[in-house]
Amino acid sequence: MIAGFGKTYEAPDEFSLDSLVDDNGKEQQILNTINESSKKIALFPASRAAILFQGYLEHMGLEVSFFIDNSPSIQGHQINNTAVFSLDEKLDGIDQYLLIIIGRKYTNDEICEQLKKHQVENYLRLDDHFFLKKILSKNFDEIKKTYSTLSDNLSKMTFINMLNYRLTQDENFLTPIIRPPENQYFEPDLYAVSEHEHFVDCGAYNGDTVQKFLKKVGCFKGNYFCFEPCRVNFDLLSLKVKGYSNIHLFNKGVYHQEDVLKFQSPDSASLSSFKATDSGPGETVEVVSIDQALDKKKVTFIKMEIMQIIFCKIINLESLFASFFPAAPKICNSDAG
Repeated sequence: MIAGFGKTYEAPDEFSLDSLVDDNGKEQQILNTINESSKKIALFPASRAAILFQGYLEHMGLEVSFFIDNSPSIQGHQINNTAVFSLDEKLDGIDQYLLIIIGRKYTNDEICEQLKKHQVENYLRLDDHFFLKKILSKNFDEIKKTYSTLSDNLSKMTFINMLNYRLTQDENFLTPIIRPPENQYFEPDLYAVSEHEHFVDCGAYNGDTVQKFLKKVGCFKGNYFCFEPCRVNFDLLSLKVKGYSNIHLFNKGVYHQEDVLKFQSPDSASLSSFKATDSGPGETVEVVSIDQALDKKKVTFIKMEIMQIIFCKIINLESLFASFFPAAPKICNSDAG
């Protein structure tokens, strides 16, 4: 068991598989059970984990006879030349097979309840994290490389604990890395925002982040630039920051150039989940690059959703970064879904 389980600890400088929790031989016990069984193998459901596991079994010289799945859309089809059936189709005679349940924990819970109702008691359950360590070991160099890019203890500890949570599904590994919502963009263990920040808020929503920022810094002497394309949110934002001469509002989205884009709107006031479209009904959104909007004004901090960064190709920040090189602004990402 890794030191620091359930509490803060000093993360190692270099990643190794020793940082991950030991399964106490559970994986080997499962493999022994499969090897010792004379029955043919069936996998339920036809999950991504089950498909990966099928390849693992074939590497061991074992064949999967068929998949069982509750989704009508794949029943009657084949995956890797292996047929997919419903449980009802295979219920009669299912005891002749080594039935292996392999998927996410909550999915497996539901399947086990389903089997219980049908009085099926002989099966082997594998939550999809059981073989994660084996998969990780095959990609060790890439994982080690990713870990080496982390410069602070909190990020390294989060990396290790998240892997251990995936390996064990034990929420105790999440306890030391959970941070309060107000620290989402202002984590003191990573960096300290100051009253002199020049903050760019890409997706300012209804002003929730700017309010947290003002509360944290107190007397604000810098500049805060809010970009929010949704009119409903923008109006709420405007009310919350009324009276601040150093908070600047843009009723636009952020892009790599000035443009007007059309989006298909979900039943939500947030544009973060909108899909770009070229035709048909949709909502038009004015967009602009940070360079164009700020016109070489100083920037020390940029808040942006991960999906926005991917979509906008870092939104054409060349001149903005060049203006402050080598002290480039901090960029804080948030995965909005």
